Amino acid sequence: MRKLFTILVLTALFVAPSASAHPTSAPKSDEGCQAMNPLRSSCTFKVTHTSHSPVTGAAGWGSWLVTVKRGGETLEFEGAPDGRFWIVEISWKVGDKVTVEAVSPGSAVDAGHFD
Repeated sequence: MRKLFTILVLTALFVAPSASAHPTSAPKSDEGCQAMNPLRSSCTFKVTHTSHSPVTGAAGWGSWLVTVKRGGETLEFEGAPDGRFWIVEISWKVGDKVTVEAVSPGSAVDAGHFD
């Protein structure tokens, strides 16, 4: 029950609409996706703008992997080895191509940024 509550709160952070961090700038959309095995075990997104929000990165439980292709470099971020709930802060850069995977059955992960 605790895990369900935590993931619902994180989902609300990624999905809920909000005002821009800078009122004088045009509002931008949140970028990210959610993978849950077996429903939708992977998803992708491309970072098109920077975020001024402290809510950036990935969070999930079970076995999961976030792969970021940045220019010629590939960065990988994994969930906790024992499958417990885990949060990873990722500083996204414009142009990042992100693949989010919930590897094992019962695992779930949200990745992205909330403006």
